[in-house]
Amino acid sequence: MLRNYKYISILFVLISFTVFAQLPVGSVAPNFTLTDINGTSHTLYDYLDQGKTVVLDFSTTWCEPCWSYHEAHTLDSVYAKYGPSGTDEMMVFFIEGDLNTNSDELHGISGNTQGDWVTGVEYPIIDIIETSVVDDYMIPGWPTIYMICPDRFIIHTDPGAQQSSETELYAKVSDCGYGQFDDDVKILTTKQPEDNICDDFTPQIKIQNYGTNELTSFDIITKVDGDIVHTYNWTGYMQQYGMADITLEQINISSYNEGNHIFTVETSNPNGNTDEDNTNNIVDKSFEIETTGKVPVELMIDPDLFPSQISWYIKKGNSTVLTGYGYTDVDTNIFEPLCLDDNTCYSFIIYDSHNDGFTINNGSVTMTSLGQELFNFTEVEHNGSSYEVEFCVDSVNSVANIESSLLHIYPNPAKDFVVIEKNNKNITNIKVLNITGNILFETTINDKYYKLDISDLQKGIYFINIDGDVTNLIKN
Repeated sequence: MLRNYKYISILFVLISFTVFAQLPVGSVAPNFTLTDINGTSHTLYDYLDQGKTVVLDFSTTWCEPCWSYHEAHTLDSVYAKYGPSGTDEMMVFFIEGDLNTNSDELHGISGNTQGDWVTGVEYPIIDIIETSVVDDYMIPGWPTIYMICPDRFIIHTDPGAQQSSETELYAKVSDCGYGQFDDDVKILTTKQPEDNICDDFTPQIKIQNYGTNELTSFDIITKVDGDIVHTYNWTGYMQQYGMADITLEQINISSYNEGNHIFTVETSNPNGNTDEDNTNNIVDKSFEIETTGKVPVELMIDPDLFPSQISWYIKKGNSTVLTGYGYTDVDTNIFEPLCLDDNTCYSFIIYDSHNDGFTINNGSVTMTSLGQELFNFTEVEHNGSSYEVEFCVDSVNSVANIESSLLHIYPNPAKDFVVIEKNNKNITNIKVLNITGNILFETTINDKYYKLDISDLQKGIYFINIDGDVTNLIKN
């Protein structure tokens, strides 16, 4: 019986590696606070903020490859040499990822276990009581090793623990990035504009305080083709390696010709001082404006716990015109502003590499254009390897009319509030609806400007009805 069980365990690990994808190197490591079997609480970012490089061993007591790695005592040696009793530059955690595991199995007394995992181990052992950390780290199988630098970026991933010897792990420490200057703002990513756009866009940036000083202010400039469009002054508080997602003001494309352009975002003056590293605070992004015969379309995906399993295609006949994949942010809705040909029909196909659709924690897909919902489906429809729906884009018969183009809602996606502006006349009625059409909020005003508080809404996709014009809202 034990031999059969071992065989099943090994097979499960190998299959898991083929259908899941772990967080890639270069991803931001999700923070966690977990309690070990001795009752001590551990917060990942607390250790990173102390300048330590952290190793995570995701394993299960019944997994034979996990036991083989455990019995090699690699992490015992790493912890002894480089942990708190050694050079104090590393930290190690063993995370038992099976919710059904109990104390007897960890101690090798009884149940589904390969042996005693506790005796002789000095580093913390965590027996999880809920799956969020396993979901956040997108564990593909057991064991999976992660190594995280003090700047919160993953420097090493190793499903199967085949490349995580003591020498290999310690060599990665020198590959970690470290802040070297007092005042340094680093731009990590930019979202929007897309490569091809046919509508106004709302830039979003993720920044990091890479300076050793606490960050309380800095300036942001956006440009199109070298000309300044907007300037901002960010104020707040951010310790070293802290990060922030910032949604900037919408950029109107009506004053730009069709064709190729360059969008630039720059940061400067951290804490009112000169940025001491000017190599990481300017990002350029090329984009093309194409409005003739095109219609703006918004694709919104509320993923389940495994967004990396998602890929989608938009086809016109047998030809693929757009595709999307490579999503990694577990707690963030996917928003894709697209441009499609007017008066044209398409098919949208979504795939799930694990063949279970949105059945894990549910999910949904909604596509809208000019205030009109083109289609919507949930886990009820998408519950297997793929789901396909046909739709047509038709600006003439769209619910929205010319007045809709004079309606602006920003930022979108948003976390705490959105600003609603109507250029041609006053707003009189605002409704917020969920995707099933239930009214969650309604107010009557008489103004061209309204600041809508959405802080109490759950993350997800909503619709805003402003005097009969309907558009989408994504709450992050």
